[in-house]
Amino acid sequence: MINRANPIVSLALPYKMEFLNMVVAFVVEMGQSLGADEKEKGHLRLAAEEVFNYIMEAFPASDSEEVFYLRGEEEGDAVKFTFSYHSTPINVRATPEFAVSDMEATLGGLGLSLAKQVTDSFECINCGNDGWVIVFTKRVNQFNSVLHRQVMQAESESNLQQSGSLHITRATVRYIPQLIELVYRTYRYSYAKKYFYDADSLKKAIEDEHIVALVAEDSTGKVIGSVDVFFDSPQVAEVGGVMVDPRYRTSAAIMLLAREAKRLFREDLFKNTVLYGKAVTTHTYSQQLMKLYKFAPLGLRLSVYEHANFIGIAAEQNYRESLLFGILTSNLAGKEIRLYVPPEHKEMVNALFVNTEITAEILAEELPTAACSLTSMTSVDNEKKKVMEVQVNEIGSDFMMVLKKKTLAMQQDGFLTCLLAIPADKPLPVGIERILKDNKYFFCGLHISTENRWFLLYTNLFHQRFQFGNIKLYDSIAQELHRYVEKEYLAMYQ
Repeated sequence: MINRANPIVSLALPYKMEFLNMVVAFVVEMGQSLGADEKEKGHLRLAAEEVFNYIMEAFPASDSEEVFYLRGEEEGDAVKFTFSYHSTPINVRATPEFAVSDMEATLGGLGLSLAKQVTDSFECINCGNDGWVIVFTKRVNQFNSVLHRQVMQAESESNLQQSGSLHITRATVRYIPQLIELVYRTYRYSYAKKYFYDADSLKKAIEDEHIVALVAEDSTGKVIGSVDVFFDSPQVAEVGGVMVDPRYRTSAAIMLLAREAKRLFREDLFKNTVLYGKAVTTHTYSQQLMKLYKFAPLGLRLSVYEHANFIGIAAEQNYRESLLFGILTSNLAGKEIRLYVPPEHKEMVNALFVNTEITAEILAEELPTAACSLTSMTSVDNEKKKVMEVQVNEIGSDFMMVLKKKTLAMQQDGFLTCLLAIPADKPLPVGIERILKDNKYFFCGLHISTENRWFLLYTNLFHQRFQFGNIKLYDSIAQELHRYVEKEYLAMYQ
């Protein structure tokens, strides 16, 4: 019934008449977005009102746990809406067509008859155990496709094939206008690196080599994709900004950028640099690129901001974004590291390095007491994102008191998430894990500071109702870490 290959816009609500205006607005606004004029919007408004009224009149109040869904999609030059119906089965033959000559006998069919008159197709479909759906379509005279990109993509692919291969080059300041335009085409105004919206700031970053960018351009010189490296310090840099114009996402642009980026990472510029990446978990496209680059997933940064809007990539819900943190291992072959972790997490941390070229010695040695008396912390807050990042530089004997006081202050200030970094380059005091869990911090993997210092990453989600099921992961090790982190989270409340 529902073609899931097509992009859709959806709404999910309880079956309540109070949502009538929201349902009608959804239908009308979508019609307007696709080019509906005032008359066509009026028809859509009438059809939506009558169908939803019909559904609610038949819906028993006792079944309030059922969820009503409404889906909108393009179909040719028409807009198509699918309404769910979980009440008593619809008897299509018994529903009368309203007739003025016999209003009393046919009054029950008035609403659906009106909806049929103002739409181009109308049907009730039996979905078996999933109930019924009521579906109608409305042709739009000045139809403007918004959801479908197939024609544009096909034309873009054809142009690429006709013009030869793409050219990959390192970006200079002359590419700044096109880079800003590419960011807009990819993210609109939701990209986290705000200097990509300001030409002067971006120019300075490129000239100072705080940003190293590769761009893909076609034979006309148009930039259709880029991959960027952002230096936090000479020792640590973030690989991010993997952007491809939505019209070219099925082309070879991504593969060519990935290949050239791998070559770039082997250059002397990155010889002594730890490269890390943070991929969104709303979808797995960026994660697949990370695996292609040979990034090792090391940590989950949960609930760090309202997720970005990716043009041409559907997101099912508007929940807070979580990130997968990983480091590039191909340029770290033979590197030796030694990490100290609580005994409970030794096995999981070992697993994070199994498929890497790094020689990691994971130790569970503990100190009987803290090595110093005073705890040293560095805090970076982001009030807009409601996230606080706290780096513990030294764990003192007063750590329990300091952490409790800091946690209370963050709660009072309205923060939703705290990412707490515990040093992993020296043995930890006995009982540190108990202190962290008592204050609702749970283990989420590893973290590297801008000084190339290794930390254990813990998270406090405060009063959030967090859904681990919303996190989508591609790599098997990342999936294992996800299961482990969820188990640690749930264990705090048992």
